[in-house]
Amino acid sequence: DTCLKCGKSEPKVGSGHKSNFITCKTCLQKIHYACLSIKFETLSLVRRNFRCDNCRRCELCGSAKNSNDLIMCVGCADVYHLKCHMPALNQMNVTASGWKCQSCDAQLYVPKRERKKRNRSADSQATADKENVNLNVKIVQSWTIEQVASFIAKTYPVEANALKEMEIDGASLVLLTRQDVLTCFGLKLGPALRLYELILGLQSGRDDVTLAWHN
Repeated sequence: DTCLKCGKSEPKVGSGHKSNFITCKTCLQKIHYACLSIKFETLSLVRRNFRCDNCRRCELCGSAKNSNDLIMCVGCADVYHLKCHMPALNQMNVTASGWKCQSCDAQLYVPKRERKKRNRSADSQATADKENVNLNVKIVQSWTIEQVASFIAKTYPVEANALKEMEIDGASLVLLTRQDVLTCFGLKLGPALRLYELILGLQSGRDDVTLAWHN
């Protein structure tokens, strides 16, 4: 075995013998413990998670870009960008030999398998949210002029009349721009901006339009 850092070689040791090397889980290159710039707390955990400088990726964004901002936890060997870690960090928060991620600092380290499970769950939720947004927009597009006016009137009755006079139906509503709302309905700036904020909520799917008729 040859150390990636110092280039020195040592004969392989048999099973049951303590190795002086730690192995990168990605490229399988070996490094002497003594050659590491970081002194880890739990070697058994680090053996499973360690990645060398060339293979490190942020645990949250998956990127190796901005490598100068990548920091490694001395507890679990996970790597994060300063801005990706929650809470975000700066160089003042990090010491070269002793930084711990939030999970290790709180002694709540989550195994990688569980973390991947949580990430899959988050991805599924994001997909569901996107589908809900698309559904909301489709519902709004199908509204008649009367339905648009009725929905807007729940919050802004005067502005609802302006939309009704201009015969704005759902298909038109989802296409309205900020400039349209400010200039086309004869509204003062304040009411026009409030109306646009409400319309933007419908266009972006933030508002659950399926609940609009239950109030």
